[in-house]
Amino acid sequence: MKTRNYERGDYLDWTNGTGAEVAGGQPIQFAGRVGITPERVAAGKLSSLQIAGVVAGMKVTGAITNGQVVGWDSDGDPASGDSGSGCWTNVKADMDFEAGVCVADAASADVEVYFLLNGQPAGGGSVTAFDWQASIIDRDLTAPPGSPSAGDRYIVAGGGTGAWDGLDGQVVEYQANGTWDAHAPTEGMALAVEDEDIAIIHNGSAWVNFTVYLADGSVSAAKLASDSVITAKILDANVTRVKLAQENALVAIPLQAFRLNTLLELPTAGDGTNLGLAAGTHGSASPMLVGTAANSTSVSETARTVVPLPAKYVAGTDVTLRVHCRVDGDAQASQTLDAQVFEPDSEVGIGSELVQEAAQAIPNAWGDVDFTLDGTDLAPGDELDIELTAAVDDSAGSLNKSAEIGKVTLIEPSKV
Repeated sequence: MKTRNYERGDYLDWTNGTGAEVAGGQPIQFAGRVGITPERVAAGKLSSLQIAGVVAGMKVTGAITNGQVVGWDSDGDPASGDSGSGCWTNVKADMDFEAGVCVADAASADVEVYFLLNGQPAGGGSVTAFDWQASIIDRDLTAPPGSPSAGDRYIVAGGGTGAWDGLDGQVVEYQANGTWDAHAPTEGMALAVEDEDIAIIHNGSAWVNFTVYLADGSVSAAKLASDSVITAKILDANVTRVKLAQENALVAIPLQAFRLNTLLELPTAGDGTNLGLAAGTHGSASPMLVGTAANSTSVSETARTVVPLPAKYVAGTDVTLRVHCRVDGDAQASQTLDAQVFEPDSEVGIGSELVQEAAQAIPNAWGDVDFTLDGTDLAPGDELDIELTAAVDDSAGSLNKSAEIGKVTLIEPSKV
């Protein structure tokens, strides 16, 4: 007999469809797993396969250490028995298939190796590398429940008493004969906790919730639900700020969207009160917002637009209003750009000023001027009422200089 039952495991029904009798203790690949026949099974007959638990199998000559993958070599040479009759090995090149993980060191001369059937090595970096177990009902009890049913499973909380005395942290399962089977956890063992709707894993020292690190590292911990589809749930106590795969989105505001302060169309050139919209020449010059040339005087001109925040905007985060602009040469006194942004409501009301900076200098060469908008009360779909004011003071000179705006952009954090 190549393999014998060492500890109680779980079984699945299996009909022998090999066309030949299968001896007891033989490994069978079944439903994506490896099962062991507990008895001789005639061709075509219904039986069962052990697919979980620790088994002891005839091993190859050579040491197999705790944690190594164990697999079946159908023509291997066992340490004791007929040469070429098949055995369990830790040499992957000789394996017909992998079957589990060694749970106790086996010396070279040892006849058997003990391994966790269908177990996976810890630290594999993916869900398939976890040693998934059947779910448990609860992990907070220190004593057995009053009326358990056969197959009920628990993790014993610290300070186990009664039939659970000395079993702290172990997985216990109630048997039909009224006793409890206990299984000490190993690193990588994972299971679902039914009363909490989470999955936990043993890290070699204790049971812990799954930890999930998202793209920007802002989430310190998460737990996975044990639903049919695994989903992430944020543990509120462990998260200071949640940004789910967040990055900045650039939302260009078409210059054609800018209007007079009264929201009528802009003139084609600045008029001393309003910036103008210069259409440019298609194919050779881009549209611009332009001011009146300041010549021995000062000019302050505005343009206004209303734009919504996109659906993917992350509520409560600050927004940057970026204006790409210049003054065509130095004005004699000053050249500044100011922005005022408000959030209108649906009842003709208006919120407080959102811009956090005062007016800023307009560069001589094309460059960006940024204004930060307080996003505390903003949400996707909210409108921003934006007014830009370009002021050029050339009252002490005669340089004939004007403000020009080539692009206006909202930079806002968005969920991807």
